[in-house]
Amino acid sequence: MSTSKIVAVTGVTGKQGGAVARKLLELGHKVRGITRNTASPSAVKMAEKGVEMVNADMGDLESMKTAFTGVDSVFVVTQMSMFNHKTEVKQGKIAADAAKSTGVNHFVFTSVGNSENAPNVPHFASKWEIERYIRDQLQLPYTIIRPSFFMENYQRHGQMAPANGTIKGMIPGNVKLQMIAVEDIGKVAATAIDHRDKYLNQVIELSGDELTGNEMADVLSKVSGEPYTYSHWWLFRYVLRHFVRGMGAMADFFVKVGYKADIPKLRQEFPELQTWETWLNKNGFAKDEPSSSS
Repeated sequence: MSTSKIVAVTGVTGKQGGAVARKLLELGHKVRGITRNTASPSAVKMAEKGVEMVNADMGDLESMKTAFTGVDSVFVVTQMSMFNHKTEVKQGKIAADAAKSTGVNHFVFTSVGNSENAPNVPHFASKWEIERYIRDQLQLPYTIIRPSFFMENYQRHGQMAPANGTIKGMIPGNVKLQMIAVEDIGKVAATAIDHRDKYLNQVIELSGDELTGNEMADVLSKVSGEPYTYSHWWLFRYVLRHFVRGMGAMADFFVKVGYKADIPKLRQEFPELQTWETWLNKNGFAKDEPSSSS
C-alpha cells in the first residue's frame, strides 16, 4: 500500500462516493466526506465508519476550497441533470478550480464511458466538458474513470427492477450493453488513489460485463430459478426521445455507438470486477437469498 493519504470525497453519502470512501478506509487512508448536510442520517452513518464529514456545496467555490484544504487527493462525482447539464458542468469546474487553488496532488473524476463520442447525450457531453477542463485547461494531475451502464439500475425496488418474469430495457434485446457494478467503481477509484504513480494522467474505461438484454434475462433466470424474458421498452424509448431528449439520445447511443471498455484487459488488472451473474447473486436475486442491499 502507498503512504496513507487524506482524501476528500464528494457525493460521499451517495452510491459512488460511498463506495470509494469505504474502500479508501479499508486501504488505510483518511477520508474527508463532502456533504451539504453533515446531520443527515446518511452522513451520520459515514461518520460512524470513520469519515470526517464536512459541510460544503459543490456550487460554491469558497466552501469547496475550504473542504479541499490540506488534502492530498480528491474524488469528484458530479450530479447528473437531465434538464440542465450546465449545473453539472458548473459543479465539476468549481471542484477543479478548488483543487487547483489548494494544491491537490491528484484529482480523480468519475465521468462516463466513451464520453467524447456522445455529443448528443447532454449528461455525457457535460462530463466530457469537465474532463477537458481538468486536463487541458487547468492541467491538473488526474485520473479519469469512465464507467459504463450501472447494474444498479436493475436493483430491487427500483424503476427498472425485474418483475413478473420480465426484465425491461430501452434497447433491442439483441444489442450488447456494457455494465459495471457501482461497488467496483469505488474499488477502482480507490486503487487509483492508493497507487497514484501507476494511474496518474490515465483514463480508465470501466466495465465488468457485456451482454445483450436477452442474455441478461437468461442469466437472471439461471440465478433466480424463475423464467425471465427481456422486453424492449420501445414505447418508453419513443416517449423519451420526444419528451426527454437526453434519455432518448442515450438509448440511441447504446445502440449506435456504445461503450468501449476492454473487459479482458481490465480483468487482468482488476480480477474481482463483478459480472452480471456475480452482481445478481450478491444483490438478492439468487433463489432463497436475501438482498445484501436491504
